[in-house]
Amino acid sequence: MVYEGRRRAGRRRGGKVRSSGGFGRVCLWLLIFVVAAWAVFPGTMRKLRDKAALALGIDLDGAVRVFSEERDGGAGLFGAAKSSVMYAFGAGEDSREPASDSGDGEDLPAGATDGVELADLPLPKYVSAETPQLDLALLRPVEGEVTVPFGYRRDGAGTVSFHYGCDVSASPGEAVRAMAAGRVMAVGESTTYGKYVIISHEGGVETIYAHMGQTSAAGGETVEAGREIGFMGDEEGAYLHLELIVDGEYVDPEGYLK
Repeated sequence: MVYEGRRRAGRRRGGKVRSSGGFGRVCLWLLIFVVAAWAVFPGTMRKLRDKAALALGIDLDGAVRVFSEERDGGAGLFGAAKSSVMYAFGAGEDSREPASDSGDGEDLPAGATDGVELADLPLPKYVSAETPQLDLALLRPVEGEVTVPFGYRRDGAGTVSFHYGCDVSASPGEAVRAMAAGRVMAVGESTTYGKYVIISHEGGVETIYAHMGQTSAAGGETVEAGREIGFMGDEEGAYLHLELIVDGEYVDPEGYLK
């Protein structure tokens, strides 16, 4: 569009002036239709959104979460949007890491929480204390006990940090299995997560499996519930760091390990 002073000029095509107002009205009516359909048929619209996201390999909930985290972190709207798009379309790229970065939130130094019960500390952003009812059943990824729970923890020096998942004990070489059917959004390795796999499921659910010794899934592929996606044997010890995200919020995975 060419801007001339205070008057907008239309685009010329075939010698005729075409106003851009028609396109804007179409977009507006489309937006109104989508909002109205979501209000009247929320369940159907969610299923359509999830199916489209899985078919295209786009992690919509994760992208929204990354956008919010980046914006609140001072990246600005453009930077947040860029990170969000890269996250959504980065299936299978080794550079894409779980959004919680290190599995821990900002550390609270020793002394800052003296006399305060950890259970009384406010939850970080994008964390829910609820155990929402899911539309899909989740399988246990490994046969072990939870050794480090979800939530705040204090180390030997008195520093408090938030653990965004739970650690589950496992035997070296034990297979790690997908908790539900879904699309593998990323397979990678980082200094904090070790070897990890991220899977997006229907219903706004995302699972993250970290600290594996070996991965056997490929980014972009569709897996069934119980499908082998890796093996235990990380150099930090045989345990699986498991994260569960529902509608853009981290929730305690332990409540779903039946």
